[in-house]
Amino acid sequence: MSEEQLPVVFADESNNTGENLTDANQPVFAVAGVHLDDGAAQDLVDHVLAALKVGAGEPKYSKVRRSPKGKDALLDVLSSLPAESVQTHVTGKRFMAVAKIIDLGTEPLMYESGYNMLADGSARHLAHLVAATGPVLGDAAAFGKLVDTFVAVVREVPGVKAMDYVKAAKAYLATIKGEKHPFELALLPEPSWLHQVMRDRALGELGKTLDPAIPGVVEMCRGFEPVLGHFKLIHDRSKVIGSAKADLLM
Repeated sequence: MSEEQLPVVFADESNNTGENLTDANQPVFAVAGVHLDDGAAQDLVDHVLAALKVGAGEPKYSKVRRSPKGKDALLDVLSSLPAESVQTHVTGKRFMAVAKIIDLGTEPLMYESGYNMLADGSARHLAHLVAATGPVLGDAAAFGKLVDTFVAVVREVPGVKAMDYVKAAKAYLATIKGEKHPFELALLPEPSWLHQVMRDRALGELGKTLDPAIPGVVEMCRGFEPVLGHFKLIHDRSKVIGSAKADLLM
């Protein structure tokens, strides 16, 4: 099948705070893609436009949300979309921060020792365990500070250093009563691991590693693959996605 014959998916994301995974005003990142033929898509757009004032222009949500009729029309459109025409992926940003601690710290060290945590899914399972139980088994405020510090270090917030994360991790681990091993393995597998991450980042080897756009788009595309097979993805301009284009196309 030629590129011109490939089915087309149009995708866009919610406003994205990029690597700021601890922004309290936007705790969730969402990306969605839609595959419709041109006629069906135009009918849906026309339905929303008909509910807005004449001359309203493009039915952006910023306009639609101010119109009760517009919102009702939009809900009609969303509920009428064929099930296989839409794929979405939603990322809890604080969970992603915890997962990135394991992805950048624990997983590489375990791989060097001969154990592949990605192959059997144990990296993901460990992230879920720590994110779900960490604030309960230990001090919630200390756990929150640990996550905040990790994100601040990787984002290179002035005045925050890798050693600050080590201190925050040790302070949190000290609040856990009983078995600490899974949390020590996940959060502080080796004291200097975050220093190495920052060195790799300075060398340009990691890029915007905390930005949820790339994994969000990848997971959204995976949802379409069983339905469409190979397809063409059209996304609005994005520096992060553009910088990872070569890897995404592999």
